[in-house]
Amino acid sequence: MKSPLNVLLACSLLAVSSLAGCGGGSTMTGLPEVGEELPSLQDADSVPPETSVSELPPLPETVEPEVTPELIEPDTVGPDLPPEVYDPCYQQPLGFGCPCTKDSDCSDGHCVQAWNGKVCTSQCVEECPEGFSCSLVVGTCPDCQYLCMPLFVNLCRPCMTNSDCMGKETASSDLCVELGPDGRFCGAACSGAVQCPDGYSCKHVDVAGGIQSYQCVPDKGFCECSGLAISQGAQTTCFVQNNHGKCTGTRTCKQDGLTPCSALTPAKELCNGGDDNCNGVVDEDVSGADCTTSNEFGSCKGKDLCVGGVSVCDAPKPAQDLCDGLDNDCDGETDEGSLDTDGDKLANCVDEDDDNDGHADPLDNCPVVSNPPQKDSDLDMAGDACDPDDDNDQVADENDCQPFDKNSYPGAAEVCDGKDNDCDLWTDEETCSDSNPCTKDVCDPVKGCQYVPQDIPCDDGNPCTSSDVCKNGTCTAGADICPCKQDADCAGLGFVGGCLGKLYCDTKSLPTVCKLDPAQAVQCPPSNSPCKVSSCDPATGQCAQKDAPDGTLCDDGDKCTLIDSCAKGVCTSSLETDCSDGNPCTTDSCKPDTGCVFTLANGIPCDDGSLCTAGDVCQAGACKGGVALDCNDGNDCTKDACNPAKGCTYSPQAGACNDGNLCTLSDTCVNGQCKGASILPCDDKNPCTLDGCAPQTVCTHTPQDVPCSDGDFCTVVDACNAGVCVGTGSPDCNDKNPCTTDSCAAKQGCVHAPNTDPCDDKNACTTKDTCSNGQCAGGPAPDCNDNDKCTDDACKT
Repeated sequence: MKSPLNVLLACSLLAVSSLAGCGGGSTMTGLPEVGEELPSLQDADSVPPETSVSELPPLPETVEPEVTPELIEPDTVGPDLPPEVYDPCYQQPLGFGCPCTKDSDCSDGHCVQAWNGKVCTSQCVEECPEGFSCSLVVGTCPDCQYLCMPLFVNLCRPCMTNSDCMGKETASSDLCVELGPDGRFCGAACSGAVQCPDGYSCKHVDVAGGIQSYQCVPDKGFCECSGLAISQGAQTTCFVQNNHGKCTGTRTCKQDGLTPCSALTPAKELCNGGDDNCNGVVDEDVSGADCTTSNEFGSCKGKDLCVGGVSVCDAPKPAQDLCDGLDNDCDGETDEGSLDTDGDKLANCVDEDDDNDGHADPLDNCPVVSNPPQKDSDLDMAGDACDPDDDNDQVADENDCQPFDKNSYPGAAEVCDGKDNDCDLWTDEETCSDSNPCTKDVCDPVKGCQYVPQDIPCDDGNPCTSSDVCKNGTCTAGADICPCKQDADCAGLGFVGGCLGKLYCDTKSLPTVCKLDPAQAVQCPPSNSPCKVSSCDPATGQCAQKDAPDGTLCDDGDKCTLIDSCAKGVCTSSLETDCSDGNPCTTDSCKPDTGCVFTLANGIPCDDGSLCTAGDVCQAGACKGGVALDCNDGNDCTKDACNPAKGCTYSPQAGACNDGNLCTLSDTCVNGQCKGASILPCDDKNPCTLDGCAPQTVCTHTPQDVPCSDGDFCTVVDACNAGVCVGTGSPDCNDKNPCTTDSCAAKQGCVHAPNTDPCDDKNACTTKDTCSNGQCAGGPAPDCNDNDKCTDDACKT
């Protein structure tokens, strides 16, 4: 038994063979065997959602045709010739519908693709045998050639575009039908004139290119790969869709059937450098999760950012808390441990008014002591509230008995004024001293100073007298107490050697005293070594040298040593001079006679401390920055800069840009990326071109062979050819009314204009009938008088 499509082919061959068998005395044998059956349809209703096409259960392999064609009985007229002489598929060239491989095999010169191979066909005007349609041959217009083409050749073939379903020889309206996630499969154009085979229905469906059309589609199930589709390696797009997105892939016809969909399963977007949800964007909306950066100083919170497929926490790095107004260790407090004079939660290092007295620190004469009045008694710019010496008498207030009187302080001159000027708890004492110990000085705040003589011991100022006494207000001398008056008086006081000098009477000292004259002491020559000491021996009065005490500082004459000291009479060093100047651009050394030497090291590599230079070298003893670092990232949507401490920085910036895609308009920078705001309109309003846009070539208008409308009502088969809508064939405008003149107007269609031609109103009782207003009007009645008086003459219609 045969499939619906093969039944159509068999019926067509029978019809053609019947035509070939009519003639004088010819006989006809059986039909040639039809090729392999098309793959059966599958029942989609019984397929689980994720079952592949290759796993679908097949439908019944055959469909019984409603009418079984019968072979035509052999002709009994004429000579009896071998049957194969008149069989169109057993003689060369081959007849219509016979299997062929090339055009020259066929009697009409046309070998075309059928369901399971090629068959011969012929030209046509309007009608073709069943299973064929009269179709325009592509590229033959304006002479326009038509061939009888097999119907449904590509039906159920996997496809990518509409052109995959259209015959290459003739114009076709078979289009690539969208059949959901499993892919696209060829339909067949259908209308009142073309019916779908069994198992298919004519439906208005979505097809490739975003349009809709009436096409034959399976009633149930999906399509398998035919032998033709396998030989062509036919492919279709497919997709897997879920709540995360939609991923597309392909399926290909191979020897073991249609491959599973190669699409990935959409998944939640992760920060991995991939497009997990297949929306064309990598790692979108994966940033923003809470994160923490921790170390020995604390923990700081931030948000995860996805950078180059890696999740990076933007939280600051905790640091030791400083007095800077910042929460360096992220513990919710700032400047903890720092002085806060006024307790307002702002440390003094960042508080503009440390004492909260309403006066900013730079203008406050007591920044850390509250003193709203700003009183400053001594006008020294230090307010009384914080000035330790309010009267500026150089004595601290805490030690000053009169802190606001600059003339009263400990040690001040006491005057006779009734005050304790010198802060000794006594008032006006010794304020009236006449410097005479023989008078009693008395201060009378009213009378002034009073001097009363008194007889008391005194000092007459002569050191050689003792027990001086006041008499009548004057100091008188007592007994003489000086031991010498001249040098001779000092003789015989004892031998003291010659080292210290000779005794003499020092009359300048009072009382006088015998002293050694150092000018006459023994002068020993200096030692020629810093660690030898030359001295006089008291026993002999002679000079001699001995070792200086160990540890005595000395100078060994070497400028490359430090901390020289004596050890057993020799000057030694315990430390070498450090000649390192911390400059990488000098070579440091030391010479004993001159000390440290710093030689310039020009041309050697160094580091100037800036991340914005490269190739730093020493010049004139200093590190000079080399070539500036190139921070241009080639992105118009970032502001490129260089921070000496961090290196290149890229900050998003707004403005116009060019995303390199000629199919977008009004490109604008968004978050550091160039994005098109709108799509270039490419619709050329021509149904015979497939409009699109290639990012490098702008709009494209690819000719497509699809049904169209040429706007002419006087053509019946309109089809696109090389991008132009071409109409062929004429409508049947015959309304079977002899009283109208039938024609066709391009903008109107069939026109039936009334005429006045003779006609027949089918009424035998009228004569000379004439057309009027589109209808046949009967003329005068006929003369039925038979001139026989024995009959009643009348007319019957």
